[in-house]
Amino acid sequence: MGAVAYLNNQGLCVELERDRLKVYPASRITPECRRWILEHKPEIMAELRATPDSNYNLVNDSGEQLSRAWNVTARGVTFTMIARFPCTKSYMESRVRPRWPEAEVTPPNTHTKEAYTA
Repeated sequence: MGAVAYLNNQGLCVELERDRLKVYPASRITPECRRWILEHKPEIMAELRATPDSNYNLVNDSGEQLSRAWNVTARGVTFTMIARFPCTKSYMESRVRPRWPEAEVTPPNTHTKEAYTA
């Protein structure tokens, strides 16, 4: 497992901003995790530089897609729900369905052009 995938499995997002790492949400970073990040910083940065879009192609150990943004269609309206951390489709469904039982959750970037302009 790569360093970025390890952090994602800890519920963390990691981005490269110029020559600095941005890891969030801060509330999930334990002292042990902070030490791990500092120890593996060169590896994390190299991984992010090698795949600039890696923040958008995340998977967990089970191969399920992880994303902070999920498209939700409920009552004929499609909108994007944003989570505080990368999560699976089933997690997002568990958060959405109490309010909209019939809601359909789809991966990000699957809107049609018409959905954006509607």
